[in-house]
Amino acid sequence: MSRRHDVAVAVCGLIAALVFNSATGLAATLPASANLATYRGADRDTLILAGAKREGKVVFYSGMIENQALRPMADAFKKKYPFMAVEYWRGDSRALVQKALPKGGPPA
Repeated sequence: MSRRHDVAVAVCGLIAALVFNSATGLAATLPASANLATYRGADRDTLILAGAKREGKVVFYSGMIENQALRPMADAFKKKYPFMAVEYWRGDSRALVQKALPKGGPPA
């Protein structure tokens, strides 16, 4: 595998960790002053995997080309985490911004 592929898989893992942290309430199991993105405790991987198993699915939102980047990245993620369902959504930058913003629009 190429270094570029390894970096993409690592980025996917980080994105998934951040998604799991916000979506599954892992913050409740961390020390009060910790955030999973910066938490370095010995149980960090265990917390992330437990949250991932509870969530069961990850969705990648991207503007990358499907056949060249999204599909290989999703396949690599599924290979590493076979218990997770993986979906991806591709759109242009405007559509990505709309997906990222809260339903009511940008914060005031």
